[in-house]
Amino acid sequence: MIAPAESGRKCNANPYVFIVHSSIDIMSLAEETLELIKTGDRLFDEGSFEQALQYYEKAQELFPRDDGILIKKGIALGSLNRIEKAIECFNKVIELYPSETVAWNCKGIMLNELGKCEEAIQCFDEVLRIEPDYFSAWFYKGVSFDNLGQPKKAIECYDIAIKNEPDLAYAWYCKGLALKKLKLEEASLEALARAKELGME
Repeated sequence: MIAPAESGRKCNANPYVFIVHSSIDIMSLAEETLELIKTGDRLFDEGSFEQALQYYEKAQELFPRDDGILIKKGIALGSLNRIEKAIECFNKVIELYPSETVAWNCKGIMLNELGKCEEAIQCFDEVLRIEPDYFSAWFYKGVSFDNLGQPKKAIECYDIAIKNEPDLAYAWYCKGLALKKLKLEEASLEALARAKELGME
């Protein structure tokens, strides 16, 4: 979850708040593999990340080059705080499929987790080169700038994310925190209020 406003400078977002289950071409996978993936997804949604990872790894053994499975495995590893291992998965996807925006985005999120925000921005820029309206990349690019102490640039990114996804509570929340850093109290309160309306506590 994002850190409360009073807890510090950073806008720390849940790394997977925007990462939906990756689409997989069901026609290309055997029924056994699909069942492994479905079970892994169910366990992941229940918060059983270690068990989910085991099912994704079994699926990967059957289809080692499938980008969807590798991404799911990377996300599970990231959820277990095995950040370097997660990045290895995303790098493998990028090596196989250089235009896979989900992998670039996930890699950027993980680099943010490691505090490598400049490298993370490069990943998000690659996503946006391929998909200019990818709101998750705009949001996390904003988080990178926020963590680098550049709230003005962060707000620019949050605004674009909000333009593409107006009900993005996390973006409104982080925008509110960034505005507060710039001592724009009224605008900050408005953004935070909007985040609360959208379900942020």
